[in-house]
Amino acid sequence: MAFLQRVFRSAREAEFAAVQWSDAERDAFFEGQSALQERHYREQIPNLERHVVLLAGEPVGRLYLASGPDEARLVDIALLPQHRGRGVGRVLLGRILEDARRTNRRVSLHVERENPAHVWYGRLGFKEAGTHGVYVQMVWTP
Repeated sequence: MAFLQRVFRSAREAEFAAVQWSDAERDAFFEGQSALQERHYREQIPNLERHVVLLAGEPVGRLYLASGPDEARLVDIALLPQHRGRGVGRVLLGRILEDARRTNRRVSLHVERENPAHVWYGRLGFKEAGTHGVYVQMVWTP
C-alpha cells in the first residue's frame, strides 16, 4: 500500500505544488486522498484488477483495469516520474490493446482534457466518446 500511495502522490503532486503546506500537512493530504481513491474504486468497481508495474523486477508504477466481456476499462495508469517518457506506458497499453483486439473488446478510459495523455491516447487510436465534468471519455475499438 505504501508503494501505491507513493505512485498516487507522484502523479498528483504537480497539481498541489503551489499550496503552502507543511511537510506533515502535505503527507496527510496525499495519504488521505489515496485512501479515499482506493475506497471509491473498491466500492464502485468490484471487478477492478490492481497491478503493480515492474521493470527489471523493480516496482515502477501501477495499472488498474476493469475487464468485462465486451470492454476493458483502463481505470488508472501511473508511473513514478523517473520512469515516465521511456516507453513503459506504451508497452503496457499496447498489451491491453492487443488483448482487446484478440478478444474483440473495446477499451475505454477517462482523462482530463488538459492532461498531456489525452493527446497521447488520441495518437494510439482512442476517440472521444463524451464528457463527464472535467473528464473526456475515450474509446478504442478493434
